[in-house]
Amino acid sequence: NYIGLFGYTNGATIQDLGVTNVNIKGKHYVGALVGSNEGSTISNCYSTGSVTGTQKFVGGLVGWVLDTSTISNCYSTGTVRGSNWYVGGLAGQVQDNSTVSNCYSTGTVEGDNYFVGGLAGEVYGNSTVSNCYSTGSVEGNGKYVGGLAGEVQNNSTVSNCYSTGSVTGASNHVGGLAGLVRTTSTVSNSYSTGTVTGNNNVGGLAGYLYNSTVSVINCYSTGS
Repeated sequence: NYIGLFGYTNGATIQDLGVTNVNIKGKHYVGALVGSNEGSTISNCYSTGSVTGTQKFVGGLVGWVLDTSTISNCYSTGTVRGSNWYVGGLAGQVQDNSTVSNCYSTGTVEGDNYFVGGLAGEVYGNSTVSNCYSTGSVEGNGKYVGGLAGEVQNNSTVSNCYSTGSVTGASNHVGGLAGLVRTTSTVSNSYSTGTVTGNNNVGGLAGYLYNSTVSVINCYSTGS
């Protein structure tokens, strides 16, 4: 557990740092740069290579982003593969008032279970993703698969973002940008263009919008 150049950070600042041609393998909390990033700031950083995790929280740059953490002006171009929940091209999960801005991911993302996204597996708990994009293909064997995020929920926001890669889900809630948007969350000024394939609750932009508290504003999709 806690595998990366830095396994665990708390109250730290990491900037102007790249890790290249990585071959990172672990269990929980796996990322090329940081395994678990708690209450910390990452800026102007990048990763290339491959990241593999056999359990939860696997990301191309950071496995888990939580507790008012900030990631800005960063990218990941490597392939990411996860066997359990929360798998993302840049971050496995972004939660607890955390922010990701001006970031992108371009690598292929594959997940065997829930919450698989081109940029983030899940955006949760008053967190924000803005001015970000993903271009790699995304494939998930469980629920909640999205070109940018597998799920956006619990008063979280995605704005000024896009995804262009193909999205394939073997189960439910599959979307070109997000697999599922729920619980007072908002997606705005965003779009997706990749092809989307799934079994149930499949959408060019979002696979499923859950309850009337969800807002989707100024968005579009050209995928099929």
